[in-house]
Amino acid sequence: MHDSVAHREISTVKELLKWDDATETKIISADDSSGPGNCLAIGINYENLSEIITTHGAHGKSGKIVAKTAAKSMNNYLASGTIVGHQLADQLLLPMALAGEGSMIITAPSNHTKTNIEVINRFLGNSINITIEEHQSHLNILNVKRSL
Repeated sequence: MHDSVAHREISTVKELLKWDDATETKIISADDSSGPGNCLAIGINYENLSEIITTHGAHGKSGKIVAKTAAKSMNNYLASGTIVGHQLADQLLLPMALAGEGSMIITAPSNHTKTNIEVINRFLGNSINITIEEHQSHLNILNVKRSL
């Protein structure tokens, strides 16, 4: 990927997210990659949490579209009020199930989350109960509890 594409993507993301020029950016070239496009990753760090959004470029896909997709995903995460990002919930399910309990507030469950619930249920059977309850208009509570 040419650095000019990366610079345009970064500029578009900063503009759409209203991030100032002091926001840290880094371009990493992967000249040895055989992939068809680039990867744009944007992140936000809190004291005990980092959320990273990634989008992928492809031949014929403009850098502006790649950047808009990433910025939209980040804005959706920031506006959701959740701590657990849309793509992280499915990954946290297994440790919660093995621990026997846990809960998290999520947006609408992704297909990965739904699939992971089914897979966990097949392995752990009736020993664990995973539910998703509507919490607010756009939020849900995902609960994992050991069955009695």
